[in-house]
Amino acid sequence: MRPMSNAVKKSFGWGLPVMLAIGWLVAALPAMAAEAPRRYISLVRELDAPTARAKVEALQPFLASDIYLPEIDIQHPDDGALFPPNMAAPHIFWNDPFLLSDTWLVVMEARNGARVCCFTDRPRWVPDRSTWAWLRQQAGHDPTGLTVIGLARSTDLHPVTRTHITFTISPDPFDGLIFFKQTRLPFLRAREHPEQARWVLADIADDGPPQIVLEGVGTCAHCHTFSPDGHMFGIDIDRNGDKGGFLLAPTAPRMQLGTAHYLSWNSYRPQDGRSSMGLFTKISPCGRYLISTVKETSLFAMLPDLAFSQLFFPLEGRLAVYDQAAGRFWVLPGGDLNDAVQTCPEWSPDGKTIMFARAPVNAALAKQMQAKKFLEPARGETIADLNRRYRIRFDLYTLPFNNGRGGTPRRLEGASSNGRSNFFPRYSPDGQWVAFNQSATGLVLQPDSALYLVRSQGGPSRRMRCNTGRMNSWHSWSRNSRWLVFASKAMSAYTELLLTHVDAAGNDSPPVALNRLNQEGFAAVLPEVIPRTSMPLEKIRFEEGFFRKISN
Repeated sequence: MRPMSNAVKKSFGWGLPVMLAIGWLVAALPAMAAEAPRRYISLVRELDAPTARAKVEALQPFLASDIYLPEIDIQHPDDGALFPPNMAAPHIFWNDPFLLSDTWLVVMEARNGARVCCFTDRPRWVPDRSTWAWLRQQAGHDPTGLTVIGLARSTDLHPVTRTHITFTISPDPFDGLIFFKQTRLPFLRAREHPEQARWVLADIADDGPPQIVLEGVGTCAHCHTFSPDGHMFGIDIDRNGDKGGFLLAPTAPRMQLGTAHYLSWNSYRPQDGRSSMGLFTKISPCGRYLISTVKETSLFAMLPDLAFSQLFFPLEGRLAVYDQAAGRFWVLPGGDLNDAVQTCPEWSPDGKTIMFARAPVNAALAKQMQAKKFLEPARGETIADLNRRYRIRFDLYTLPFNNGRGGTPRRLEGASSNGRSNFFPRYSPDGQWVAFNQSATGLVLQPDSALYLVRSQGGPSRRMRCNTGRMNSWHSWSRNSRWLVFASKAMSAYTELLLTHVDAAGNDSPPVALNRLNQEGFAAVLPEVIPRTSMPLEKIRFEEGFFRKISN
C-alpha cells in the first residue's frame, strides 16, 4: 500500500453525497442471458440503466487482458489482497495521473462469471451492502478480478486506461472486535487537550462508523489493554499529579471506573525516591497479574511535525508485577538488571512466559534525562535528526514467569543481535508466532518501523508482506490467529488501521485498509482485538469526584 495522492485524498470527501444517490439495477445482457448474472450500477447521472448496459457491452473487448492501455494506480485494494468474509464492503480507490479520464468503469468479476459493473465520475467506489453480499456469495473463496477502465466522456466514453488486479474472500473470519484510541495530532496538541481523545469499539462487519465508548477525559490517559479473554480492562491514567496511575476493572456493558479500580505503580518501593509511570502494562491471561516497566527514565522530545511529532523510549526500567488478588507489587527476577532497560512486556497465551525488549543503559544520557522532563529539539529538527543523535537498539528476550519468581532471560533468535531495534512483541493466541516491530533505532513512532514474524520459540524471522512504506506498528492478533490489525501512516499523517491475513505457515497477505474506522482530524492508534463476547461494552465513565485532589 502506497502513500495516497492528493487527488485520492480529496476524493474521500465526495463519497457520502454520491453514495446516497446510488441507483442500481440487476439485469443480464440480452445476448448473454444464459451466462452468470450481472449487476449494473451507475453513479454518473447521464448514464441511465439501458445506456450503462450498452456501454459495458461495447467495452467488453477492453476487459480482456490482451488489449494494452496505460495503467493507473489502484491504491486500494492491493493486488492479491485477502478480505475477511465478515468485513463490510471495502473502499476501492485509485489515482489516475494521466488526467485523460473523467469517468471510470469498475468491474468486479467472480470466477463463475458473475459480474458487478459500476460507472463513477469519482476515483473511488464503495459497493453498497447488498451488492457486496451478492458478490461475496458468487465469488466464494476463489480469486475475484477487479478491473478499472478510465473513460473520456468527451469522446463518448472511449477507454484511455486499464488496470487489473485480483482479490480473494478468505474462509477465515475476523473473529473479534477492535478497541482503539482516536487522538489529535501533533502530540503537543493531544497533550494540551486530553479531553479531545476518544476510545472506540469497532466491528468491521458494520457499514457505519464505530462506537465511541469513552471520551471527554480531562487528564492524560495513555495505553489501554484487555486480558486475552476480554473480561478485564485496564488503562494508564494520570490522576491528581500521579503519572503512575492505572485503572483495572472487569469489563461490563456500562463501566463506571473509580477509586475501587485504581492502583499506582508509584506504590512500588516509594522509599527509592524514584517515580514510575508504568509503561506498556499488560494483563495476564488469567486476569490476576499486571506486568509493566517501572522506575523508568525516558527520553522524550516533542516535534511540530504532524506525522512524527515525538521521540520517546525508556532509557532505564525494570519489569514489575502487580498481583491484584494479594494487592502487592514486586520486581520480576530476570527483568530487573540495573545495567539494562527492560520494557514492552508480553504474556504468552498460557501465561507461563514473559517476552520483553531489552537494551543496554546509556548511563550518561539517563543521567541527563533524570534532570529534565523532556528534550527541546532545535528549530527545524526532525525525527530523523533526533534518531541520528539518540540511538537505541532493543533485543527481544523470553523469561519464565514461574508464578512471579522469574528466572533466566534468553535472547529470542531472529529478533535479537541483528544490529536493529526489535520491540513490541505480540504472541499469536495459538502460541505459534510472534509478530514484532523492527527499525534502525528507537521504539515508538519510527518512520521505518516494520512488522516481522518469527516462531515463538525463535528461529529465522522475516519481514511481513503487509508492510507499507511508512510506519507499521501497534499490532494485535485476532482470536483465531489468522488476522493481524496494525497502524500505519502510509496513506496519511493521521495514523490509520490496516488488516492482514496470516496463514498456518506464517504467510501474510497485502494490507487491507479499514477506512470506515477513520475520523477526520484524528489518528487511530493502539488497536487491540477483543473477543466478540465483549460486545456488551457500550460506555465507560468515571465516578463523580474521581479526579478531585485527595487530601492526605
